[in-house]
Amino acid sequence: MATPRGIWLGSAFAALGALGFAVKSILIKIAYQLAPIDSTTILALRVLFSVPVFLLMAWQGNREKDTLSLRDKVVLVWLGFNGYYIASFFDFWGLQYITAALERLILFTYPGIVLLLNAIWFKRAIRRQEYGALALSWLGIALVFYNDLSLSDQPGVVWKGALLVFVSIR
Repeated sequence: MATPRGIWLGSAFAALGALGFAVKSILIKIAYQLAPIDSTTILALRVLFSVPVFLLMAWQGNREKDTLSLRDKVVLVWLGFNGYYIASFFDFWGLQYITAALERLILFTYPGIVLLLNAIWFKRAIRRQEYGALALSWLGIALVFYNDLSLSDQPGVVWKGALLVFVSIR
């Protein structure tokens, strides 16, 4: 049973995580403007600052009860590397070419992609409201994408950045 303190802390961490996710691309774009830095260096800094937090969480989790086998631990490390490092690499690389607003919108296509994959793999029917939400969200993305293309001197660079960010969605 969750304690009131635990519920408060969980909510605070969830809000902090959402805030961090929301401002990540803005901070990366600022870093690109302030210094001659590339995506690999920014990602290395991100990993450097986050590894102690992940190690602390692993240590805290092991204090409770170690129920994971060595194989499970290896799989978790691989999934973490793949989902955190590789996905972040493509996201940060794409941010070198597109605006933070477009990057955010592309990342927020993830729920729509999951909806479509559910419909394909699990033969789940998509409801009319869901089609409307998909159409509205993709229309918004198309408008921002068109705006970025029209303002860019090099439209191919916008396409490249958008593709890199889209690849980061996993």
